[in-house]
Amino acid sequence: MGKYKQYIRDNTGKGRCDLTLLYADPQVLREIGPDLTGPFAGRGITKVLALDSQGFSLGALAAIALNAGLVFIRKEGKTAWEALSVEVVDYTKKPKTLEIAVGALTENDRVLIVDDWSETGAQLRGAIYLAEQCGATVVGAAAIHIDDPVLNDKFFSAYTLHQVEPSF
Repeated sequence: MGKYKQYIRDNTGKGRCDLTLLYADPQVLREIGPDLTGPFAGRGITKVLALDSQGFSLGALAAIALNAGLVFIRKEGKTAWEALSVEVVDYTKKPKTLEIAVGALTENDRVLIVDDWSETGAQLRGAIYLAEQCGATVVGAAAIHIDDPVLNDKFFSAYTLHQVEPSF
């Protein structure tokens, strides 16, 4: 069993895993940011790009671990700022529009994308697109778990993908 598996409950039939107990444990909260960001330490990450909504908490912990800024990828209509957007079809098989506030990333930023899980890679692909549209350099992505089809997708070969709980 992996380090975090005991804190994750498969919500069979509901399309996602429940991380409630992971967030409830203060020791896990202290450790997960550094565990998510380990392969990215010393790689000049200036911003962590966190995906709506489960990636927000993990993204904050990763940003603290890297001493980096935190930027959110929001679902359509959630940002009050002018936004860039992209449509993706995620694990639910439904179209979803993702947005980033214009000016949140610049060409000077080196970005780590953080989410809780990547099953199809669609939201990750959308986040990469938005970050690169802003002129930023995407170094990689980190998540609790990244499914094998994403890890083996040639699109992501230019990026470092890191998961802290591979045993799902």
